[in-house]
Amino acid sequence: MKKILAVAMFLSILTILMLACATTTSTANADASEQAIKEAEQARIDSLDYAIKIELSLGLEYHKNAQYTDAIPHFKKIIYELDPSEQRAWKYLADSYFRLDHPDSAFAAYTEGIEKFPDMSYLHRGLAILYQKMASEGEVEYMDSALAEYCTACRLDENEAYSAAQIGLILLSRGNLDSSQVWFEISAKADSNQIDIWEKLADIYMVRGNWEGVRKAYKNLTRIDPENTEYALNHGRAQANTGDYENAIATLNAYIESNPDDFKGYKYMGLVHSASGKYSLAQKSFVKAEDIAPDNIKLLLDIADTYIDMKQLSSANKYLRKARAIDPNSCQAIVVEGNICVAKMRGEVSDEGVGVRDKLRFECCRDIYCRAASRGCERWSDVARMKMKYLDQFMPTAQEKKEFYFINPELKGKICE
Repeated sequence: MKKILAVAMFLSILTILMLACATTTSTANADASEQAIKEAEQARIDSLDYAIKIELSLGLEYHKNAQYTDAIPHFKKIIYELDPSEQRAWKYLADSYFRLDHPDSAFAAYTEGIEKFPDMSYLHRGLAILYQKMASEGEVEYMDSALAEYCTACRLDENEAYSAAQIGLILLSRGNLDSSQVWFEISAKADSNQIDIWEKLADIYMVRGNWEGVRKAYKNLTRIDPENTEYALNHGRAQANTGDYENAIATLNAYIESNPDDFKGYKYMGLVHSASGKYSLAQKSFVKAEDIAPDNIKLLLDIADTYIDMKQLSSANKYLRKARAIDPNSCQAIVVEGNICVAKMRGEVSDEGVGVRDKLRFECCRDIYCRAASRGCERWSDVARMKMKYLDQFMPTAQEKKEFYFINPELKGKICE
């Protein structure tokens, strides 16, 4: 019996040991298997990352060299075979289609990319550029869509200077001066080295009579391009118009001393004297400038504008005629003609206020600016639109026109004479 018990106990111990060994072996095998799976997965990820890097590198190289047709297959392979979450592939795929002038494919890439990455400002900006291009080619209804996408891009990225600038340009083309100024200022804050934007702001500030703004704009323009004498001289003019007359004169005297044969120094000296109400000194400076550059159209028209400020409209017309004798198609000359018209009409408004006859004649002035605005003369067309926007407050209603010409039929077609 004792032998039997001893054998049974031995077998039990042996079974326990065998089970323990089996468990240890199974656990070890499981651990090894899990490690192998992890290593295989990591190898797959590493291989995928490598493949993406290769395709992206090739695509970007082709894109950089403007070989957009060759770049597209690499971006598409990433998106549709390797990793659809690779944002750069969407960005450059859409951009490649756009640069190849394939609007339908570009639109599909931008919209599908935005659906996957709604917070990616670049895609909204790209779609806005596409809409803007379509609008410029005749499908004008897309301009509002462009505006909306640019706004989204700015909302997503406060440093999106390009989109803010484009919003400002669209609004300016519509005559919305206040709003365009705000967006240009946002753009300049995001990127303070944009010459075009500071020039637009300088023009808007000048039309509005905001000389502190003009001074700030030209101070920045002088910082960006210190070799541009027009910027430096305009900064001096703005100094005078903000009460810093002594510094303005000192700036211009130093310029004239260094550049005695450059008419611009004398021209801006005239503008500074005019801003300070020293009109006799202004006229002397203009005479010197004209002696040096008698055929410079911008000089002649700037002198004409100064004579408008001096309320010497006959002299202003004289210089306008001189400029037009040299270039009959000058857009700046059209704007100056409008300025003379407005100055004349203002002088004829009675103390009782602006009547219907005055409104009709202000409308004549607005029509002059409209000629410049429709000519596509870049800066001067923008200035003309700003002037038109200002005159909107004086425009007669259709009913006022009807009643006026019913009473004064002999003036129909002659009110602008």
